[in-house]
Amino acid sequence: MQRLVLAVLAASVGLAGSAHAQRPHAVRPLSSRWVINGHSTAALGTSVGDAGGHINTSSGLGGGLEVGYLVTPRLLAYAGFDLAKQAIDVTGLDGNFGLTHLEAGARLSFPIRHSKAMPYVGLWAGRRSLSTTVDNVVTGASSDLSMSGLAAGRVAGYRCSCRRSSRSTAGSAWGSGSSAT
Repeated sequence: MQRLVLAVLAASVGLAGSAHAQRPHAVRPLSSRWVINGHSTAALGTSVGDAGGHINTSSGLGGGLEVGYLVTPRLLAYAGFDLAKQAIDVTGLDGNFGLTHLEAGARLSFPIRHSKAMPYVGLWAGRRSLSTTVDNVVTGASSDLSMSGLAAGRVAGYRCSCRRSSRSTAGSAWGSGSSAT
């Protein structure tokens, strides 16, 4: 008899739980205003030099990380770090440069009603560095070569929501800027 009472009690709790779980619930947006963004980057080649000569780099790939705060639903303030590997594009030299960007900026987005795509524009300022380790084949000595300076630029792009129920997005951006060493 006790087993029958326990079985009926367990079945009633189980049925009540599943009936409660089947009720529709309103989807509530997350209240967090913090944004974390991991991305890939393609760095175009550059030329660095002075009157004594110059070094060219070819384009290279890398990645980056941004942490941002939504000031308003359309305005994002962020800090970011990018790292890319660029090959030396000079005949007779072999090796790679590491290109780093440390930047702070803001992006303003322009939502389009009933669209998954959202264009944006932005401005940034930060520090760029191009560095490598040079090995002398004859003497075996090695030395560090680094060039860095302040930089500022602008960016334009778009984000596209992958799914409505997800916060994951994909997008494309084009940025340009100048650096003073």
